[in-house]
Amino acid sequence: MAALRSSLESSLGALIKSTDTKRARELKKHTGNSPLPALDAVALHKSISALWSKSGGNESVTAEPSSSKSKDVLRSVLDMVGRDTALRPVITGDLAEPLEDASDAVKAHFQTQLQDRLDMVLTLYEVAYASVPDAPALEPGAVFIPLLEEFTELLSVATWHELFGYVETRAPRFTKNMPASRGKALPLLRTINAFQRFLSHTPQDLKLRGRVQLFASSAIGIADKSAINMRGEYAVITTTWEEQVDEGDVQMEDADGTKPLDFYSTLWSLQKYFAHPPSLDGPAIGEPAQTPFDQFRAKSDFVLSRLYEQTKREKVLLGKNPDRATRKRTRESEDLSYPRYLTAKNLLDYELADQQFRRQVLVQYFILFQFLLNLTPASANKQQFTGGMPKTFIIDGDKQTWITQTIQAVRDELRNMSPDGPRFEETLVQLMQRERRYAQWKNEGCPESEWEVAPLDPDMGPNTAEKWKRQCRPMRRWPYKLGTAGLTRVWENGYKGMNDFTKTTGTAKTVFELEEELSRIEMDEEDDKAMGREPPAEYAEQKKTIRWSAIREARRTHPRVVAQMKDYDLHKLVEAIREVDEKEARYRDRAHGDAAAEEAETEAEARAEHEAEQEAAKADAEEEETGEAEGVNGDATAHPSPETNGDATVDGEDVNMEDGIAAVSEQPTPAAEATPAEGDVEAPADGEAAPEGEDAAVTEAPSAVETPVELPTENTVGTEPHSPEEDLGEAE
Repeated sequence: MAALRSSLESSLGALIKSTDTKRARELKKHTGNSPLPALDAVALHKSISALWSKSGGNESVTAEPSSSKSKDVLRSVLDMVGRDTALRPVITGDLAEPLEDASDAVKAHFQTQLQDRLDMVLTLYEVAYASVPDAPALEPGAVFIPLLEEFTELLSVATWHELFGYVETRAPRFTKNMPASRGKALPLLRTINAFQRFLSHTPQDLKLRGRVQLFASSAIGIADKSAINMRGEYAVITTTWEEQVDEGDVQMEDADGTKPLDFYSTLWSLQKYFAHPPSLDGPAIGEPAQTPFDQFRAKSDFVLSRLYEQTKREKVLLGKNPDRATRKRTRESEDLSYPRYLTAKNLLDYELADQQFRRQVLVQYFILFQFLLNLTPASANKQQFTGGMPKTFIIDGDKQTWITQTIQAVRDELRNMSPDGPRFEETLVQLMQRERRYAQWKNEGCPESEWEVAPLDPDMGPNTAEKWKRQCRPMRRWPYKLGTAGLTRVWENGYKGMNDFTKTTGTAKTVFELEEELSRIEMDEEDDKAMGREPPAEYAEQKKTIRWSAIREARRTHPRVVAQMKDYDLHKLVEAIREVDEKEARYRDRAHGDAAAEEAETEAEARAEHEAEQEAAKADAEEEETGEAEGVNGDATAHPSPETNGDATVDGEDVNMEDGIAAVSEQPTPAAEATPAEGDVEAPADGEAAPEGEDAAVTEAPSAVETPVELPTENTVGTEPHSPEEDLGEAE
């Protein structure tokens, strides 16, 4: 066996050297920190098989075929060859692990060389097992998984972010036919637990933790009890929060001897209940006597009220524009990294202002309360595993009521947190429901029948393939070149108005037409039943289509009728529509009659007003004629004399000029009241020169007095002519 080991190591060394030279040339053209694609599996298997035969592996196995000791020795040889090939170069520095700040080329070179060596070792194990298939100790996974376990403690987390992809892609080869809870499953479990132990809970490592969990669920059966925490053991988490009291500080107490609760110490003291629920059980101690659960309840009420108050204060600060903080938090969330929360007292205010911190505490409450509700009198007797809680610890009465109310308050608080409170609360509830179902399955003894999947129907495969063929057929060409029927029609026919976009290609049937179709189908069904025949099946589909189309059309024309319908019976719908139409018709007729009567009354009033205007105009004309006859009768002339101081003698009588002016002013002047006819020239306004020539209008003064007399405005010569409407108004 020593000769076999040395021969295998020398042959593998030569193969590695030639492979590294070839891969180095490929790496010069490679970019990024990811490794090169894996070596060709067929060519590598052929090379390793030739190497195995050349080194005398087959002869060493067949020398003592019935000896189990020889197989164990062969496994030891293969294990040492694998460690010398892949593990020792990393330890000695021949294949040095790059630092975190190394270049991408260095990281890619390391990952490529390490994965090539692991591929060679795994292929060697497969070739060796193929020569001795009846030796479970030589199974590839049984030898290869312990080698991977060594790398978990040797390589850094940054290297495993890239190297774990190798484990995921090669897992089908070394986990094939893996038994449950024994054999190679045990070192694989240790490897997975090692990952969970040294990976942090920061967002940088959260993705890798998830990949490890998915790998574990795919490699290990879900009913495998070796991967289940059947005893309900708790993780050991130490939270250091107590601060030493400086010398000289005086501890103040209330008058009754009880210390007031301090939020900082109370908040962090809750972690012992979250991490170890059995801490809730115990006798009543202190003054006044309180059980551990009573203390937990008092502390929880105090802490939760402060957390709720912080959320309310945050909403008030955000005001009516919470999106502002939401956008900022969304931009910064990708760059922030949340380590395990620190417990320094001066950081408490900042941690309370962080929604993630408050959510962390509320989620811990949610998990603990779900566990405690399994200890109610109705559920405690069914629990085989109580998670370390004594059988005497029962949640009943006031305890159960308080837990139920607090859970609801916690859910409301999670829902009120912006920006994604409702979605976060819904996701958390779904996770808790799955955890509750998983705990119930463990309590029932992990029956494998729960996870058995019924075999598929043999006809399902061809039917599914046929459906996929129809789905994969080329899509028919869209009938509208410009996307919609309206745009295409307007483009082809030309734009005439906005109504072009609302035109439809067809005319929809009215509700009454659809009812007639439904009645015909129902009559056909009755005829078929009367003849003893079964109505065709398509009648039912046609009636559904007609009802749907009728309701759709009625919703467009009579939406209020459809909204008032409780049972969408088409015949009742038509009756209701007809009643509404009849009411509207009667209302329109009544409104039309009222409008006609009002119009006739308006015409009569207008006719009466017109006749009154004509009578008034006629009276004004007669009055004007009478005034003209009196004012110009006999062409009277007044001659002023110095002795009479402006008095005139008319027909042998002395007349005072002021009395004459008053008499004249009382008589209407035709020139001031009549509208000038077409072609006439208006009298000049004040300050304007009188027109000259033949066309100049001659305005007769009411008297022959040459002395200018200031007359009233309405009778002054040269005033603007009045319109007939104004004359009519003055006459009235």
